[in-house]
Parts: sequence; C-alpha cells; structure tokens
Amino acid sequence: MATRTTLAVAALLLATCTMTLADGRYGVDVSQPASEAAFKCMKDEHAVSFVIIRSYTELGDSDTAVVGTAKAARAAGVNVGVYHFPDTRKDARSQVQDDLSYLSKHGVKIDEFWLDVERSDWGSNHTWNTHFIWKMADEAKKHTKAKVGVYTSESQWTPITGGSDRMKEYPLWWATYDGTPGFSGFRHFGGWEKPYMHQYEGSQDLCGAGVDVNWKE
Repeated sequence: MATRTTLAVAALLLATCTMTLADGRYGVDVSQPASEAAFKCMKDEHAVSFVIIRSYTELGDSDTAVVGTAKAARAAGVNVGVYHFPDTRKDARSQVQDDLSYLSKHGVKIDEFWLDVERSDWGSNHTWNTHFIWKMADEAKKHTKAKVGVYTSESQWTPITGGSDRMKEYPLWWATYDGTPGFSGFRHFGGWEKPYMHQYEGSQDLCGAGVDVNWKE
C-alpha cells in the first residue's frame, strides 16, 4: 500500500468514457483515518462505493483507526472491507483471530477481508511463506462471513512464494499502478486467471483523504 502524495484523481473516478472497463465499481483503500464528510464527498462527487481500511499492521497490532474510519464510511453509505498487513513474527492463525476479534468487539461490520502480501519482513523460504499465508486465509474463513482474499502483485508474490498457486482459490486484489481501471493488463501468476479487483492508482489525495484507487466489475 502506498504512502500519500497530492495528485488529482477526480478525472480517473468520474470519467464518462464509453469503454466497458469504465462501467465497473470504484473504491479506495486507506491506511490513515478518514471522516464521514470525506466519504460523503467521495461517494457523491467521485462515484466511490467501497473502501478497504487497514485493520492490522506489520508491527503485530490492530490499527485502532479502523473503528472510526469504518463507522464514518458506513454512515456515508460506503461499503466497508479491511486489509490485514501480517506480522510474520507472530503466529499466522492467532493474529487473524486477534484482528477479527477486535473488529467484532468494536462493532465493525465488514464485507471483505484481505491479506496484504507484499515485501516486508518475509524470509526466503517460499514454502514457509506460502503456508503462512494459507493458514491466515484458512483461519479467516473460519471466523468471518466476509469475502476472504489476497492483495498482491506478480512482482511481490513471486519473490515471497516462488510463484506458488496454492492460493488460487481465493479472490485476487491485483496491485499494478497502470492508471487504467480494468483487467486488460493482467498477466497470469500464482494460478490466478483473473483478478477480482484492481488497485490501479496509488497515493492520491481525494476529498482531503490519502487513498489508493481501485476498480472491480
């Protein structure tokens, strides 16, 4: 997930071109707090229908900002999902339990739960890494009715897992900043034939909030 800079994004979200790829659903993901007013602005002025909020950090703790941001999004009529940035020093299953328990305890209702797989403190053992990811996903499926999936890109997945296809049964949130909403630039990797969602622009400033921009059918 990218850090925030100030760039114009309205044209990307509100383009009324006739291409089929532009007719899907647009959303954002955030790692910093965002207000109800910001989400209302995103929805009304930029066609944002969903947000994916960081719920857990690589430091091994829940991101407490998820509570207020999720409630603000729901109040604005924006659907809510979360992403879990794993701490590979902690047990795979217990950290997912902790994350989902924190969300439940604070009344955060989610539609999607994503495992953020990108370079951080992953080791060089592809088999261990892949099994760690699988265990997190398997545990999440046991404790939530939300859609469980994997956020990654080919450039991240291959060094971490060796290109394993073990997670191909899970939806893919594909990260490639090509500026184009849609899946036309997707190249098969990890056993995935098609993404579920595309993160196509990073580090945007939208309605006063730092966001990445996403598209799904």
